[in-house]
Amino acid sequence: MAGQIIISNIKTDSDNAFSILANTGAVLFSANLASGITTGIADGSVTNAKLAGSITGDKLTVGSLAGNVFTANTITGDKIGQSAISSNNIVSVNASVATVGTLPTARLPAGSVLQVVSVTKTNTTSFVSSSTNAYVDITGMSVTITPTSATSKILVMYTVGVSQSTSATIHIRLYRGSTSIGQGDSSGNRLGDSLIWRPNGEQYAYDIGPLSSSFLDSPATTSATTYKLAATLGSTYSGTFYLNRSSTDNDADYSGRTASTITVMEIAA
Repeated sequence: MAGQIIISNIKTDSDNAFSILANTGAVLFSANLASGITTGIADGSVTNAKLAGSITGDKLTVGSLAGNVFTANTITGDKIGQSAISSNNIVSVNASVATVGTLPTARLPAGSVLQVVSVTKTNTTSFVSSSTNAYVDITGMSVTITPTSATSKILVMYTVGVSQSTSATIHIRLYRGSTSIGQGDSSGNRLGDSLIWRPNGEQYAYDIGPLSSSFLDSPATTSATTYKLAATLGSTYSGTFYLNRSSTDNDADYSGRTASTITVMEIAA
C-alpha cells in the first residue's frame, strides 16, 4: 500500500530553504520559500512506466520542447498519430530526406526544369511563298505550354529540315502567339530572322537544309502559350517552301526525308 506524506506546515531556518532526500542521499528536489523549487526532478527519474499517457499536446506550451530535449531516433513513426502533424506544423524539410511523394514546383530551385512539351513532325508539308515577305506558319511546327508561374522562363529548341523550289533564301522566324521573338535586327531589304538558309548553286533541287536554334523566352504569364515556326522565301522569289523533303523528292535521285521537332521547357526562375 502506498503511503502518503501530508505536510501542512513547513518551517525552515533563516535561509528559507529545504530539501527532500532519497534514501541514497540524492536530492529529489529542493525549494526556497521565497523563490520556489530550485532543483527539480532529477534527470531520468521519470520513466515511461511512471507516465500513463497523461501528457497530451495541450499540456505542452508552444516551443517548450526544443530539439536538444530529444536524443537521436527517440521519436519514431509509431509514436506519432495518423494525421497528427499537418502541413502548417512543418516549417521546412530538406528535399534530400523526402523519399516519397512529389515536391511542389514552388519549392524547386531556380534553373530546375518544371515541365517539357515537345512535338515532332515526320511527314512533309509545303506552301507557295508570295513575293510580299509574308511569313506563313509551317504546318505541324507549333507547341503549346501552360507555365506554372509567371516568373518562369521558357526554353524553346527547334530543328527543321527545309528546302525550296528556287535558288532563294529560306527565312524562318520563331513566334510566341503572333509575336516574333528571338530574331535578328532587319536592315534595308535584309529581313530579321531566327534562321536563314540558302543552298549553293543549283543544289537547291536536292539539298535539305538541317537548321536548328534555341531561344530563352520570358512570357510572363500562366496562360496557355503557343510557340510556332513560320517561313518565307522573301520578296524576290515566289517559289515553294518544303519541310522534311527536297524539292525533287523522287526515287530517281534517291532523295531522303527528315523529321522536324520543336520542344519547350519551363525553367524555374
